[in-house]
Amino acid sequence: MLIAVLELTNPYKYGISSHGVPSYLAVAYNTTDNFYAVGYKEKPAGNNLLCIIKPVTETTSNKIPRADLVRVIGPCGNIEAEKEALLLFYAGLQPNAAQRRSIQEAATAVSQYIPCLENRRELTGFTFHIDPEGCRDVDDIITINRLSNNQIEIIITISDVAEYITANSLLDKTAATNGQTFYNNEGVVMRSMLPSILSEGCLSLLPRDSHSIGVSLYCIWDSDESELTVNGFAETYFKVDKTYTYDNFLTEASNDYVCIMREVCSKLYGLQTDDTHIWIEQLMLLYNREAGKKLRDAGQGILRRQTASLPSCVPVLPFLGTAAAQYIPASSDDTYHSGLSTEFYCHATSPIRRYIDLVNQRILKGCMTSSEYSIEALNIISKNQRKYARSIYFLENVASSGTVNGIVIEIGNKIHVYVEQWRMIIKVKYVIVDDRMMSPDESREYNVTVGDEIKIKYAVQYNKRRWKDKIVFEII
Repeated sequence: MLIAVLELTNPYKYGISSHGVPSYLAVAYNTTDNFYAVGYKEKPAGNNLLCIIKPVTETTSNKIPRADLVRVIGPCGNIEAEKEALLLFYAGLQPNAAQRRSIQEAATAVSQYIPCLENRRELTGFTFHIDPEGCRDVDDIITINRLSNNQIEIIITISDVAEYITANSLLDKTAATNGQTFYNNEGVVMRSMLPSILSEGCLSLLPRDSHSIGVSLYCIWDSDESELTVNGFAETYFKVDKTYTYDNFLTEASNDYVCIMREVCSKLYGLQTDDTHIWIEQLMLLYNREAGKKLRDAGQGILRRQTASLPSCVPVLPFLGTAAAQYIPASSDDTYHSGLSTEFYCHATSPIRRYIDLVNQRILKGCMTSSEYSIEALNIISKNQRKYARSIYFLENVASSGTVNGIVIEIGNKIHVYVEQWRMIIKVKYVIVDDRMMSPDESREYNVTVGDEIKIKYAVQYNKRRWKDKIVFEII
């Protein structure tokens, strides 16, 4: 089945059934399956429709293939319909009712599993997590354990999802198909990688009466020398003492813990900072770097490589580097992540939310070989998630017309422009006329070079066939 735009505003009809139902042109969101004739009996209301279609005939050289209309999502330009269509396109269609029942039954069974703690190390110290307010799928915690006046144990722990989700089980295949959890711009879960009874239940590291389990990275902070020493990974069990948000940790946590977090995370960051988002980010980056080294040593798993370099005119921001990053085998020759300036880096801190992290966690635990996943498929899922996030951002923040400032960072078959206001790179189309770069309608010359600060005019045209065509950019 495909997500498509049914062009009711198109004056042409593509056949009439024996019952007098006209067929209209449906244009698939993807570029592989293009045009279909779809019957629609309601009177057109002046808008194209977002819909789900099911092809029923093959393409021939002289005839447009036919498809059945499965469901109308809503009119083009309706924000909720546009959001649903984007989610279905990038995250995939939901399983059918029978499949959903099987998945839920398997999840219910797993939720009742009681892990063995015998061969695990118990965390000692104060254990807490810092997340957005209302977060339920918590997969990382921090433990601070003061060993002496100047020796402090810092332990970063990630939920041991691999203990619950067996490789090649129904839940594992479900997670692999979903790829990762999809969120909107407010952090609300739109499609969970795993059923919520797991992601917000036994897998989540929220405080509860029973023990939780994790895969922990042990470090020692020497407060006299301002040095952090990494001592390695261990499988652990623990109880979480406290929940904090990014906004209240500084005011509600013990001053001793705040000072320790400030010192350790500022050291990792390279600058003194009281931004708790940066604190947690730096600890997760440390965990992922150390996990990347372990995967490299094992010659198994999935590393994250980023080779594209950005011009010096572009601000150095971590999220810009991820646009060109890709997943590669840990045994690859070139593993350098230029965006993070590190030789070995992987994703291992979000196994509740991202399948790659679950794969890597299994290898860190020594319970999986590298032949049980497709890096190509995982790269596609990652790319789709980025496209979804980008499209949702534009849908919610660029809903009409306007102007915005940007800086040219690359000129290829399109002009790549970094827009600080959107924290995003956009692409502006152009044509060549008499060796000059011109706007697509040839009304304006684009006399720009890399590094130029420019103004962009944008407009949204919801009846366009595909989402990426709905936002039009021009340099003014």
